[in-house]
Amino acid sequence: MIANQPAEPEEPRRLPQPRLLPTPLLPHNLAGYADRERAGGDPIGVGGLPATRRELNILLRDLCCRLISAAGSLVGGLRLARDLHLRDTRSLRLLVAYGHVHHRLRAIVGIPGSGYCWGDLADDPRRVYDTVAAQARRMGQCWLWLATLYGRAPAQVELAQLVLGYDQPGQRPSELAALLAADGVGQEEIIDAMIRVVAAQPSGRDVLRRLGDSHRAVLFTSQSLATVRDHLTSALAALQP
Repeated sequence: MIANQPAEPEEPRRLPQPRLLPTPLLPHNLAGYADRERAGGDPIGVGGLPATRRELNILLRDLCCRLISAAGSLVGGLRLARDLHLRDTRSLRLLVAYGHVHHRLRAIVGIPGSGYCWGDLADDPRRVYDTVAAQARRMGQCWLWLATLYGRAPAQVELAQLVLGYDQPGQRPSELAALLAADGVGQEEIIDAMIRVVAAQPSGRDVLRRLGDSHRAVLFTSQSLATVRDHLTSALAALQP
């Protein structure tokens, strides 16, 4: 018989290292915005945050390391703001948005009223992301409801403008506009996705047919309509006895 041997010690769990993406289109310091519009999701020099890109990235990396060290556990926003020597939790939210938009740090998860964690290190990461996404959708629907309630246009018009008017000329660039621009998503891609979602339902296909009939002049060019008429005329002629 082989004598029992002591179990080999487990290797320590390797923690992920925060990786920041290059941001060549963003200015190196706050002065770079003197003669240009501020990019959406860039809080450089705002709310007490550093006025140089290098210092802002160091602060963001510090935030990531603190969340990673918590190994998936939630850390309160007030505590993070204090430990990072931020002015308040609003500055923390701006820093988190910067990480989300310009460095694609999806793992930074913020749960309103609970705190922040590194989602990939949670006991059940998929559940964490699904929960936060569902909560954000509910909050978004609440704000959409308020906008349609108080807006002057009909509810359906207000809703359409909110969904598609996220990057209108004259508006301050938003985090959403910057995030979609980084992914190459525009109005065409959004409308295409909406059509695919509606078409996936049997009743939705009927809706699309009715919309196609009522908006034929917009959805079909005059050349396309002429081509369809020519094909129909040829088909009818071929069916004549």
